[in-house]
Amino acid sequence: MKKGKDHKAVIASNIMYVVGQYPRFLRMHWKFLKTVVNKLFEFMHERYPGVQDMSCDTFLKIAKNCRRKFVLLQEDERVPFIREILEGLPRTIEDLEQAQVHTFYEAVAGIIRAEMDPQQVQDLTMRMMTLPNQTWASIITQANRHLESLWDLSTLKTVINVLKTNNRVAFALEHFYSIQLGRIYLEMLQVYKSYSGYVSNEIKNRGEKATQTQIVRYMRAVKKETLKLIRTFVANSKKHQHEMIFTKLLPALLDPVLEDYKRNVPQARDAEVLLLIATLVRNLGTGMSTIIPRILDATFSCTLEMIKSNFQEYPDVRRNFFDMIRAINLKCFPSLLALQPAQFKLVMDSIIWSINHLDKTIMEIGLNTLIEMCNHFEGSQAAAQFYMSYYIILLKEILKVLSDTFHKPGFRLHSQILRRLFSIVQAGVIPGPLWTQGNFPNNVQYVKQVVLQLIGNSFKNITERQAQEFVEGAFNSTNDLKEFKRHIRDFLIQLKEFSVGKDELYLEEKSRLMEEKKAARARVPGLVKGN
Repeated sequence: MKKGKDHKAVIASNIMYVVGQYPRFLRMHWKFLKTVVNKLFEFMHERYPGVQDMSCDTFLKIAKNCRRKFVLLQEDERVPFIREILEGLPRTIEDLEQAQVHTFYEAVAGIIRAEMDPQQVQDLTMRMMTLPNQTWASIITQANRHLESLWDLSTLKTVINVLKTNNRVAFALEHFYSIQLGRIYLEMLQVYKSYSGYVSNEIKNRGEKATQTQIVRYMRAVKKETLKLIRTFVANSKKHQHEMIFTKLLPALLDPVLEDYKRNVPQARDAEVLLLIATLVRNLGTGMSTIIPRILDATFSCTLEMIKSNFQEYPDVRRNFFDMIRAINLKCFPSLLALQPAQFKLVMDSIIWSINHLDKTIMEIGLNTLIEMCNHFEGSQAAAQFYMSYYIILLKEILKVLSDTFHKPGFRLHSQILRRLFSIVQAGVIPGPLWTQGNFPNNVQYVKQVVLQLIGNSFKNITERQAQEFVEGAFNSTNDLKEFKRHIRDFLIQLKEFSVGKDELYLEEKSRLMEEKKAARARVPGLVKGN
């Protein structure tokens, strides 16, 4: 009998899954949609393996595609269906695992996001978050009486789950999440600060091995979820909320987060801190300029020490660090110009270090940062001094990675930068001589000589005539990027090192051809599957 029931559950859940694949039909037939959703809620109590996952995932999919139907008052209904869902929420999720609960909350929050009345969104959000907020309030009340209660492993697990629920809700609600964030923000940062202090003391007393203990891992998970939650809200915030972020969020955030990052041992530093900073800078823009020196003081030198010895260690910290530099350069460039020469050199050394990485993502972050920095200097009074100091360094580094087979995926960006560098000397942007020894008619002739020497020293199989033809051809084609890239590519293929695997030099063209084919298919009715 049980076996038969199990079969029925599987068959019924499969039917629900198939039904969820046709949102257009569901949107056109409200009563059927409501029946499907209620049946999914029933399956959320079914213990047969996989049924609850299917129910939550299908509900999330339906919520994304039909969410407006849930917040409107439908015919023959006394209230919008979202209110019925919230009323029965505690019963619906009582048999779900925590990961499934998070999915359920994301689905409900996505539905609430479809409500057009902001006041209604706030009211529905607070009703939805009743259970997590009650749990959170209980933990905070206990911690106010006995701080040590936060060290309990079961409490730590609960804190992590509450924060994960909030993260999923913040992702779905976008900027409307502000009402819930205001409810828990200061308390959340106090918990963050308490766990940061505990972790630091454990590492101080027990050394780096303390980072492997269960309690420290859980505490770091809480810190990560906290930072992720703030980052999610900031990334989705609207312009009218930026003043609130500056006045209410940042003052309480910077001290515990930046100081904790700076004083911790490398193994205990959270890569999420750097990602949060990058998000703040990208979204708040020049308003962050006054805070940039403080950010760099807390993060720059200590992070650079972690990653400068090789290309592999701390991959998350490494990637987020270079992304933070790119964000600051893009949005708060005057803050970099205001640095002392020694500090600015560290920034440039970091960018150069990033473009030498073999990891494609990091390499492209560094190359794009360099391109964006050149864009900032274009027409700037500071351009001459910058290129006097860094032109030859950048030229040598770009030629090095351009002619290195391990960096072939970066060919498109390498070509853009090299063309930019050649154009700069041709345009006379640098008024003074770049050379320190010898005598040259102008900077163009000196740069040509530098390139010839680099090619001659690096590739013994290239004749002097081939090298000269390459240099002259490159300078003659700077007005046409397409021709410039073709010229560079042809030269690289002549090198024995590029004779195998040269397809990577054509990645840009292949990508464009695929996009054109995809666009052509989309123009044919019925050829590409619709919703």
